[in-house]
Amino acid sequence: MATITKIIGKNGISYRIRAVKGKTSNGNSKQVSMTWKAPANLTEKQIEKEVQKVANQFENSIQNHKYTNNNVIFKDYSNEWLFKKKHLSPSTYQDYSNTVDRLNNEFGYCKVSEITALMVIKFYDKLRKPGANKNTGNRLSEKSILNLHDCLNNIFDYAIDDEIIYKNPLKSKNFPRPKPDKKEMKFLSNNDLINLSQEFKNINLMRKCCIMIALTTGMRIGEINALEWNDIDFKNKKIRVNKTLQYISKIGIIEKEPKTQKSKRIIDINQDLLDLLCEYRKEQLKNIKLLDYYWQKEITLKDEKGNEFTKKNDKIFTQWDGKPIFPQTFGQWLKKFQKKHNLSNYTPHSFRHTYATISVEENQSINALSELLGHSKKSTTLDMYVHSNDEAKEKLATSVSNKINTFFNDKNL
Repeated sequence: MATITKIIGKNGISYRIRAVKGKTSNGNSKQVSMTWKAPANLTEKQIEKEVQKVANQFENSIQNHKYTNNNVIFKDYSNEWLFKKKHLSPSTYQDYSNTVDRLNNEFGYCKVSEITALMVIKFYDKLRKPGANKNTGNRLSEKSILNLHDCLNNIFDYAIDDEIIYKNPLKSKNFPRPKPDKKEMKFLSNNDLINLSQEFKNINLMRKCCIMIALTTGMRIGEINALEWNDIDFKNKKIRVNKTLQYISKIGIIEKEPKTQKSKRIIDINQDLLDLLCEYRKEQLKNIKLLDYYWQKEITLKDEKGNEFTKKNDKIFTQWDGKPIFPQTFGQWLKKFQKKHNLSNYTPHSFRHTYATISVEENQSINALSELLGHSKKSTTLDMYVHSNDEAKEKLATSVSNKINTFFNDKNL
């Protein structure tokens, strides 16, 4: 039964109410407490009756597992939650940090226990209006809203474990969870490849090598940017993929191992690509000689925890002075190049997607393709990267139609 202690202070009379809430790890009773202040207009008997009522409600809330700490501010708790994510990769942690900043701007000074499902729904609706995305001035994408939702949902789940709330407001049956449309990744059509090949002469050697590696190996742009000359086996015609380059705001350029063990792989390459790489290597060595001491013989990078390390500069793709290339550089160049030559709009990742699509259309092994792309599961290859182009769909439709027509032509009727 709850115990009630009367406290007489400078600001009037209050009561400390204590109740037992389970046991500690040592087997002792675990107590929780609350303070109730008596209103000034009540008589002594009324106060005695009211405090007993409050004590009973408090004890019932504990017995029904509905006891919460109602005074925790969302901003304080969300920052504590974020601190627990420090072990994650810098890119993932940075994403969480940006998400928490946006959540704090909306709910920061609310008590966690006061945030309702309706408040969150209104927040999501506000994000769907023009101007919500400060970078573009457009509305926030459903995928970004879903990321916010998942983060907020996780914060509420933690808050339940920490006895700040007893129910997650986002887990109501009627709560409209954001559902982004599945975005089909763009690949280069046959016409796109023809148009790109016609403008190939207008591209410098470094960019040519980037494009051809991406198109003929399916490597990610971060993996390509991280390549070093000792990763190229010219004798056996292979590329070794064992690292990736990323740019993380507030940290800088980081070099780290691929996300999964499957992403570490060896890919066979053709003689045309080797010849192109040889030509580029000769050009790079010539530039190194001309630049002399301006060329960075050693480069400083950061690991996935943000710690600096220095290594011999053996990078294939660099800035003019040998410094590591910024991961966004190729995409920025590609966008300008497309605009200048009136080409279709596609991204560096489209080259990887093109590689996968052509492989499937050529009836190559899905298992082999999955390994070459560095996927941990074959289903990832099928779900994310394998699509048919318009020509393949037309060919399939014609083939099926011709087959059906053999049964329904005039001769058989």
